[in-house]
Amino acid sequence: MTRARIHGALILLSLLAAGGCTGQVTTLAGSGHCLPDDNIVCNTDFNGFTCTGGARPDQNASFGVGVIEGTVCTALGSIDTSGGLSYCCTSATTACGYDPSMVCGAGTYGYACTPPSRPENFDPDLSCGMGQPLNGETVFCCGTATMLSCSADSAIACPADLKPLECLTADLPNEGELGTDQSRSDATLLCDVPSIVGGRYGYCCFTPTQLTLGGTCLQDQAVPNCASGSFGFACTGPDTPEQDYPRIMCSTPSLPGTSAQGYRANLYCCDYLSLGE
Repeated sequence: MTRARIHGALILLSLLAAGGCTGQVTTLAGSGHCLPDDNIVCNTDFNGFTCTGGARPDQNASFGVGVIEGTVCTALGSIDTSGGLSYCCTSATTACGYDPSMVCGAGTYGYACTPPSRPENFDPDLSCGMGQPLNGETVFCCGTATMLSCSADSAIACPADLKPLECLTADLPNEGELGTDQSRSDATLLCDVPSIVGGRYGYCCFTPTQLTLGGTCLQDQAVPNCASGSFGFACTGPDTPEQDYPRIMCSTPSLPGTSAQGYRANLYCCDYLSLGE
């Protein structure tokens, strides 16, 4: 079944199963429902719901050519031992809709949006990964903001024009870690080799300009002997990191090696030049 047909089936079945009951949403299998719940404390302009049987308050989104209309919800967790879940959802229609066809990791769920919208633009309690373009839409995997693997941490010593981020894993931060008050293009952040304290990874990152046409240099955290605070790069062509990324300076010669993707490359260990330098 195509995604458009899945969306159409969900909308049709939810309307048929609801039987005209305002505020109730039924699952595809017809075994669950969602009801408004004034006892759930939500932000202003958000509505609370309790749901059973796998139903969601936002599963009746409308998808058309170049147009998406739906609500955006944060899952708050179980409400009791029965397995019911509670949600806070936007009261107004948004340009994003719940997308059940998305395959997302545990604790996250899919949304599709009309560009340049992101789900967190409408619900700041959500945290979404990098958006991926798909058939004129942008699709995201989202979870609650508390599930972020990285967060801003001013205790990490970074140059004034770099973003300090503390991460729970060695996975590189992405644009989704910057928060809804930051400009994001869904490009990968460029980060230094992290400092590791207490099992947490401290990065200093920035959003690079678009890679120069023909540029082959990509960041590589595994460059040998590249100390914390330095920026590692692997270049598979004749270009250098300095040519591909403004504000990057490489003062030591390159070393022959292998990139993180397994290609023969020239490996560099470089520094970031702050705006004041």
